Amino acid sequence: MLETPVVLYRAPRVTPALIGIGAVSLVLGPGVLLLGLVLISGERGMLIPLVLAVLLLVGSCALLWVVGRPLLEVTASGVTVRNGAIARRCDWADVARIDVDRRRRTCGRVIVRLVDGESLPVLASDPRWSILRGEGVPSLDPERSIPYLRTVDAHRRWLATRTAPGRVD
Repeated sequence: MLETPVVLYRAPRVTPALIGIGAVSLVLGPGVLLLGLVLISGERGMLIPLVLAVLLLVGSCALLWVVGRPLLEVTASGVTVRNGAIARRCDWADVARIDVDRRRRTCGRVIVRLVDGESLPVLASDPRWSILRGEGVPSLDPERSIPYLRTVDAHRRWLATRTAPGRVD
């Protein structure tokens, strides 16, 4: 029987806030488009505006679903990163280090650097979403963000158990 790893940290999802913002745009966007196209085209030709409004509605729902899915899950055995529709599970043995992004637009975002040289940016750790995650106002020091500290702490714990004196592999 497979054991479920103990989750040390999971970045809370911001989906409820996105759904609220998205619901307003989903109702207003197609509604305004449909009204505008009906006024332009008159009573004839209702099919084209209706199809465009439905396509806009479906596209907006799909975009909202993808944007609302970022995930950072830290366990004792590794880290799971999901950005949009792509998810990646990495064991701590595959992780070289945990960094924090210092670029202007993405400052404070956690970056998981793998042993093979690949970098995984973690969209769920973006400091712009910290209030929606319930973590309060983001710190001015990116290395004090909760997702970064929890991820680094779990990686250090794994390194400590791996390099403990008297350990035999």
